[in-house]
Amino acid sequence: MSRGCARKSATSRDRRYEPSGASAMSSISSMKRWRTTPFRLFLVYTAIFIISVGSLLGLDYWRSAAYIAQQARNIIGWEARYLRALRPERLPAEINLLSRDVPQRVNYYGLFAPDGSIIAGTIAAPPPTIPDDHFLHRVEANLLPAYAGDVADALAMAVVLKNGNMLVLVRDVGEITQLRDTLLRSMLWSSLAIALTGMGLGWLYSLRQWRRIRAIQQAAVRIAGGNMSERLPAGGRDELALLANIVNGMLDDIGRLMGEVKSTSDGIAHDLRTPLARLHTLLRHLLQDAAPKDRAMLEQAVGQTDQLLLRFSAILRISEIETMNRRSNFSEVDLDELLHEAAELYEPLAEDKHMTLAIHTEDTGRILGDRALLFEVLCNLVDNAIKFTPVGGKVMLALSMTPHGPCVCVSDSGPGIDETERESVVQRFYRSPGVRDLPGSGLGLSIVSAILHLHDFRLRIASANPGTRMIVQCWPQVSN
Repeated sequence: MSRGCARKSATSRDRRYEPSGASAMSSISSMKRWRTTPFRLFLVYTAIFIISVGSLLGLDYWRSAAYIAQQARNIIGWEARYLRALRPERLPAEINLLSRDVPQRVNYYGLFAPDGSIIAGTIAAPPPTIPDDHFLHRVEANLLPAYAGDVADALAMAVVLKNGNMLVLVRDVGEITQLRDTLLRSMLWSSLAIALTGMGLGWLYSLRQWRRIRAIQQAAVRIAGGNMSERLPAGGRDELALLANIVNGMLDDIGRLMGEVKSTSDGIAHDLRTPLARLHTLLRHLLQDAAPKDRAMLEQAVGQTDQLLLRFSAILRISEIETMNRRSNFSEVDLDELLHEAAELYEPLAEDKHMTLAIHTEDTGRILGDRALLFEVLCNLVDNAIKFTPVGGKVMLALSMTPHGPCVCVSDSGPGIDETERESVVQRFYRSPGVRDLPGSGLGLSIVSAILHLHDFRLRIASANPGTRMIVQCWPQVSN
């Protein structure tokens, strides 16, 4: 039965009245950091930063490599123009002179007759595929002399002179390629270092923002749990601090207004309870000596004063509970024992109405709480169940263990509570239209809600088909 109660409460369309304490704190602690806005902004800005730095360094590399290659082309073009401007009889000697400058091993020269025979220089043969277009073309390294060594890359330009001879200039660009590769590696390592530095700084900043948001969340949870003296941390001058200052100002105004309303209602209840008690006593004295024709009216007056005294006592009781020091009187409570005591207390009342009062419990261990207050919760729930259940009905008390902790369920076979009213029944003085003629103050569930709020427990109101199911979800705070 208790398992079914817990299962139905989880699947039915019910209203939940839960404090923001333990459950909200657990949701904050279980929040994944990668789901937070600071972390997502960190990822976005890191991606933008890496793309920007990579693009900038890539552009710099491309421009540097293009500049180096262009310089090599300019040098070969300048030398080609210089050699072509020499007199034909002087050109072979100049080429041989330039070819003897071998330590640099960068530029190589060759002068060939129209039949392909070498006239001057160190190039073995004219490249067969290079046109006379004054542009640089890649050539095989086997055209170069042996002392050129292992040439990885070479560019050549061929110029046909006026006398029909061919001037060939070859430049070893292997060093340029190595320089370009070195520049590329340097830029890649620089990009990696800059990206890691940026990511580290961004992570530290996002961690700082995460801690600030977490502190604000925890303060908001404490405020929602009833600590109206708590304020949001407002250090700094950014938008979070501005928002915290605005909220703190609102909390100051709300606290002041709530204090005024509470002190007014408590003062009225306290000041009127004594005159009402005296009026109640006076009416009872008059009732003892009243004539038969006046007795019915006096009995009605006594009943009305009883209701007023009950309501004022309930108001003061709620105020007393709300001002209690949280957990000051908490101790280990056995819910199984508490349910049996409540059932034993209300069993005679159920028998008077020819009702069945059943109980089913499981071993749920102990919880931390105020035993007297939790017993008052059970008494209110059982009293309501018996009061609103017709003669011959059934009331069931169940205690079960759920994944969230112990669960107390009080169900009845009465008329039930309409879904549209389930939020209103915990408000002060609210009574459903169909039960306003029954005795009561309309504050029983308000007291229950205040006590559960003090314990950070949850109240659910669901349908029992027919009837009402009141479910108290407790949090496991003490093991067996």
